[in-house]
Amino acid sequence: MLREENALREIYQVLLQPIEKFVVGAKELLIVPHKELFEVPWAALIDAGGRYLIERHVIRVSPSLRVARQAAENKDCDPTPRHVLVVGNPWPNCEGALEGAEKQANSVACKLIKVKLEVRILVAQNATKTPMKNALQSAGWAHFACHGNKITDCPVLVEPADHDNGDISNPNLSMIEVQDGVLLRRGATVVLSACNTGRGKIKAEGVVGLSRGFLRARAAATLVTLWGK
Repeated sequence: MLREENALREIYQVLLQPIEKFVVGAKELLIVPHKELFEVPWAALIDAGGRYLIERHVIRVSPSLRVARQAAENKDCDPTPRHVLVVGNPWPNCEGALEGAEKQANSVACKLIKVKLEVRILVAQNATKTPMKNALQSAGWAHFACHGNKITDCPVLVEPADHDNGDISNPNLSMIEVQDGVLLRRGATVVLSACNTGRGKIKAEGVVGLSRGFLRARAAATLVTLWGK
């Protein structure tokens, strides 16, 4: 753990310490990385005082300036979602069950129900791609608690059996499917509580992965991870 903390301190010293005086007092930081800097866990960087960057600022990382502008335009809509989709521990799948994911999904759903939001929850064997894509239509918030595929950067959903209706060869949700076929409510928030959901192919226009797909599908923000097993 000490090795990782030292690395986070060193990265902070190189990337942020030289401009520290310009962000003093800023509530939010919008970071648009370049190339390999998309791999940096910005929120976890540690300053000279031992504080994580996320303790000082709200951190927003955008794939590109164009995506940041589009997300800002979407953010201006009514923030109250018409309905919320919660997905937890899709099973069976090629990765195996994910301990704690179904419990997380049920906990999130209970909290949202208490504030009188309409919740559509898909857990275990019910979390297949077709009903999940249908529930995403016009959703104002989506929460995925599941495995993330580190090769395809997709949330891992249930693999349908031979006799079930479903795409056995492609059971997971891809970025292309999201941006081409999923129409979220404008200004939606998507939480991808799964491994590697912040990763993707780094191109001239920034990182292209699942988070960008949801932003293209009218989400205003996505919560993603760079790390995984």
